[in-house]
Amino acid sequence: MSIQATPMQAMSMPPMSSQSVQYAEDFQEFDQDQGALQNPPAGVDAQQLAVGLGWFSIALGIAQVAAPQMMTQLIGLEESRNSQTVMSALGLREIANGVAILAQPDNPLWVQTRVAGDMMDLAMLATAMASSKNDSAKVGAALAAVVGVTALDVLASFQLSGSGE
Repeated sequence: MSIQATPMQAMSMPPMSSQSVQYAEDFQEFDQDQGALQNPPAGVDAQQLAVGLGWFSIALGIAQVAAPQMMTQLIGLEESRNSQTVMSALGLREIANGVAILAQPDNPLWVQTRVAGDMMDLAMLATAMASSKNDSAKVGAALAAVVGVTALDVLASFQLSGSGE
């Protein structure tokens, strides 16, 4: 599929830069590969991925509950009682979600709740990134890590829910 302008569009549109052409080609490739989540590479087992995410949730949650001050420092947040309280609450959410996933690794609902939690975490980190009181490099690294885990959560959610069939 190539991008071509109609005669009318060609008269009114400036020529596309080489960068614009590359973006258009990349988008076409993405469009053709949109089934990647539905058809993951061989060897990716949805339940095994869910169990791994469950254990990851529990480990992260324990760290957040046991050492909220250290965790807030690790991700570059200003040290305050509020940030530590929020970190502990997020840890409890992670532990509960991890236990639910391990109890029912074939139930997509529990992985979908991880995706919802990821969205909340991304929103909080994006807000934290805008504050001069926080270490933007550390917050940015935390944002990147959450984006990576979100991709795994979405993949597992698609597979478990049958969207991958």
